[in-house]
Amino acid sequence: MKRIRVLVAVVGIFILLAWVLGWSGLLTVRTIHVEGLSAKSSLSSRQLIFQSGIHLGDKMARANTTRLSELQKKYPRIESVTLKRRWPSTITLVVKEKSAIAAVFSGGIYQLYGEDGLPFAHVATPPKDLPVIYGRETAGVKAAVAIYRSLPQDLAGQIVTLTARTNDLIEFTIGKTRITWGSSDDSVTKIKVLRVLLKTNAKKIDVSAPLAPTTR
Repeated sequence: MKRIRVLVAVVGIFILLAWVLGWSGLLTVRTIHVEGLSAKSSLSSRQLIFQSGIHLGDKMARANTTRLSELQKKYPRIESVTLKRRWPSTITLVVKEKSAIAAVFSGGIYQLYGEDGLPFAHVATPPKDLPVIYGRETAGVKAAVAIYRSLPQDLAGQIVTLTARTNDLIEFTIGKTRITWGSSDDSVTKIKVLRVLLKTNAKKIDVSAPLAPTTR
């Protein structure tokens, strides 16, 4: 009999907790915050809260998270968004914005590209700390960024234009010299060869095959 009473009490407690969490008015959403937006972000907390589908008065345990994934589709600048509950009444949307790895000039505008190789915003003037790439093929853009990052600062800092024709045909200019780099393979060897050939004052340098480079 004692075991039955204990079992009944435990079941009763679970039912009570389920009711408090899911149906009672004791634990409802009274505050909604947004974290993670940068000071210069084009997104607003108010905008994201409205689009999230979470409302003041919703039950904390049953706050709808199904629309959070839609925020990423609606706003390409968002890399991820998660929900954090702080009991008894606060919901926080934790947003991570994409970081730009390059500005790509295409169709008369500059588009900012993320690590996924996809555009997420456009700007009138590209940020000074990003390489500007001409071309719009996703694989080519990612290859161009990889090559740019592989270059020593003294070379990367001299690049005037960076063109991604395909992922295997990346070109850039240093001063008035046009360099055909090819793919991102053998970058260490290509850098050594390029340093030597830049001293020749050639107008065109091709290091796509670094063991058999050409100049003109």
